[in-house]
Amino acid sequence: MDNNKKRFKLCKFRFETETGEHVERFMITDRSLPMLEVNQWLEAKGMRKISTGKEYGGKLVVYLNYLDSCGKEYDQATNKDVLNFINHLVYGDCMNLKIKSLEMQLSYSTLRSYLTVITE
Repeated sequence: MDNNKKRFKLCKFRFETETGEHVERFMITDRSLPMLEVNQWLEAKGMRKISTGKEYGGKLVVYLNYLDSCGKEYDQATNKDVLNFINHLVYGDCMNLKIKSLEMQLSYSTLRSYLTVITE
């Protein structure tokens, strides 16, 4: 899927606090519109460290775009959808004959972090 045609994207934004400081954060957009519930969760995760928000947001965007490619909304996803997503990460898209190369194997910790982000 072309990156410009993906429904969900991770965006970096900058805002000014009441004290005049500038703070950078990440948010997820759905067709260029911020997702309130998802971004509240992402904001809570990235409060201490901006890199955590970026990492979690990036993983969540991959999952959300996967669900979109399957015709599912995130609030309708089941455990089976999560399992299919993990299989997709490991093996690729078997239905469209797009198998992952052996050099692109994901580590256990990367897969575990995807599960953490999805299930939280």
